[in-house]
Amino acid sequence: MIRLLLLALVLANLLAFALWSGLLERSGLLALLPGGAEPQRLAQQVAPERLKVIAPGARPASPATADPGAPAGPGPVVGPVTSCVEAGPLEEAVVERLRDWVSAPGEGLQAGIARRPDAPSFMVYLAPAASAAESGSRLERLRGLGVTDLSPIAEGPLKRGVSLGVFRIEEGARARREALVAQGVEGVMIGPGPLGAERAWAWLRRAVDLTDERWVQARAQLQSLAGQAPADCAKPPA
Repeated sequence: MIRLLLLALVLANLLAFALWSGLLERSGLLALLPGGAEPQRLAQQVAPERLKVIAPGARPASPATADPGAPAGPGPVVGPVTSCVEAGPLEEAVVERLRDWVSAPGEGLQAGIARRPDAPSFMVYLAPAASAAESGSRLERLRGLGVTDLSPIAEGPLKRGVSLGVFRIEEGARARREALVAQGVEGVMIGPGPLGAERAWAWLRRAVDLTDERWVQARAQLQSLAGQAPADCAKPPA
């Protein structure tokens, strides 16, 4: 009797292991067991053709928002959304080539030619001296400190001042001032430099309701006529 109980226990453990490991399902023996393959549950499925396999990590659509009969929403916006671009500085021959186009760029677009100094500059300088004699002695002191890149200012509101360098970017002017202070120069200041020559820039602006496709086409036309890629407007046109 005990041997039969032990044999039944061993068989039960083997059956449990086979079920847990999927061995019965892979061998097809699971269907032989009562309810093993659960055919009645498969037969009771509602609309099995609507079942979808979802990849691991994917998030199913919420029933509250998903509507199979609703039309698909708009796709992502393609193309730049910047409302104003410009190309320049331009040579006068290029400006003449652009005149007809900027006068009539198309519906939903505005264009024009703007003129402004090529680029701002920053000057490192010393304030004007009280007299010509003081200006001369100051120049001698600067040379004695090893400052050689200097230029006396002969006219304008800074007459009798000393220019110690003109820079395109403010960071360059600051670095120059720090170097001069380290040399022992006192009173070094940074201010607007002399204005560069006035140059022409072609600008293009879009209306709010202009499509991105039309905006991309207009930008391409500006680039083709100007011979350079347009960038965001540095200063919005009036």
